[in-house]
Amino acid sequence: MTMISNASVQAALRTQLYPFSVRVMQNVMPGDGYLHNWHMVTICAQLERMIRGDAQRVIINIHPRMGKSLLCSVALPMYLMMQDPALQIMCLSCSEGLAADFHQKCRMISHKAWYRALNPALRFKDVGQSSLLKSSSDILQTSELGYRLASSIGGSFTGKGADWIIIDDPNDMASINSQAHRDKINNTFDTAIANRLNNKNGRVLVVSQRGHVDDLSGHLLEKGGFERLKIEAIASEDQIFDMGKAPPHLRKKGDLIHPERFGQKELDERRRDLGASAFEAQYQQNPQPPDGVTFKKHWITFVDKPPEFQYVFITADVAQTLAGGDYTAFIVWGYHNGIWYVLQAHRVQYDMPGIIRYYQQLDTKYEPDLTVIESNGPGAGLALMLNEKDLPHVDHTTVTGSKIVRALNVTELVSSGKVVFSRYMQNRDAFLNELLSFPNDKHDDWVDTFTIILLRRADVLCAANNYRREKRRHLPMELGNTVQYTVYGIG
Repeated sequence: MTMISNASVQAALRTQLYPFSVRVMQNVMPGDGYLHNWHMVTICAQLERMIRGDAQRVIINIHPRMGKSLLCSVALPMYLMMQDPALQIMCLSCSEGLAADFHQKCRMISHKAWYRALNPALRFKDVGQSSLLKSSSDILQTSELGYRLASSIGGSFTGKGADWIIIDDPNDMASINSQAHRDKINNTFDTAIANRLNNKNGRVLVVSQRGHVDDLSGHLLEKGGFERLKIEAIASEDQIFDMGKAPPHLRKKGDLIHPERFGQKELDERRRDLGASAFEAQYQQNPQPPDGVTFKKHWITFVDKPPEFQYVFITADVAQTLAGGDYTAFIVWGYHNGIWYVLQAHRVQYDMPGIIRYYQQLDTKYEPDLTVIESNGPGAGLALMLNEKDLPHVDHTTVTGSKIVRALNVTELVSSGKVVFSRYMQNRDAFLNELLSFPNDKHDDWVDTFTIILLRRADVLCAANNYRREKRRHLPMELGNTVQYTVYGIG
């Protein structure tokens, strides 16, 4: 039998995050609450990359009750302060109560003899010590003036800086479908949190479950600059996970993350209790259900070579925005024998003069028989201005009903194969992501543009006869010009 010396144990705790984290969890979890599993090792491997400086901004998405908060909000800051007592660490959670609970656990670890033995030079505030050191419900300060500061994500950070910002479950799942809630969290990060880093080498870690495409994780992924570690409850494909110094972990499609904690029965119960959409977000880290929400993925068919069209249309939904806000969206359509072909999707953020110039370019390129612009907002005005520029085939129409009702009213057309999509359309993936995510996506400008023509299709076809081009000067190559075509299921 091989005995492991106390010195070897201390060396491992001092230099390796995973064994240190196990020791912390054994202290803060009741009874035998901690169970070893590969996902904790791969999270630690990612965090050690941050410690080394190989990654500075990281998002970790994993479902609830998997130890992510104890690892990232308790073990990690205590490990960092043990290694460097001068580090300043800001730990934020969705509520004051949760932030205080994690902070109390850190204070408990700070008093453990095994922890203090790892770095005898590390000193925290104790009874009778200098009042210059602080130990309270929101700050744990070292003798080197490093600290762990605890707050809710909406708390005050005035005068406080950080070398590390750790944000743990920033969104309240009970309010996740409120745009006001999501905007508040996202704006707080952009305006009050991101600028708290002490220098350019600062680290930002966001660890959370997903709840919505525009939650903080989604907001930061859209902005760019963050690496992401995504761990699904049930593997949707074969995956290889970095395990640091250990061999990589191969996870096969269908594997459960930790059967001893969450077996198939427990996950089925979660799916039943939450509903398919919430389960897909919170447990699979995919706020967009794999088969879509209003429009289903298996309804989408692609065409490689569209036919020679009877009509070509452009539809538009207008927003006068310049470098921000909603998009002005355009879709180029072809029509042939009862089938509507989505050929191109464009969107811009321009003021009205910019929109006019952009449309004129589209009109010259695609030579539509009819352009239909939604009248709501500035749409009617745009149509009139284009008419004055010798473009009489530009019309506008009013579409009534909510966005969701409009979308539901065209689902039968899409599901029955009456709407198909060019495989080579510009912005195809972004367009389909918005369509399949609706109404949960941050943007719905293309969806509005998509429903205009389908809702008014009889009127549109009739109006197109008044402006039909007998012969187009040219048809862009990407639209095709052959009658033969092949339709495929979405890949």
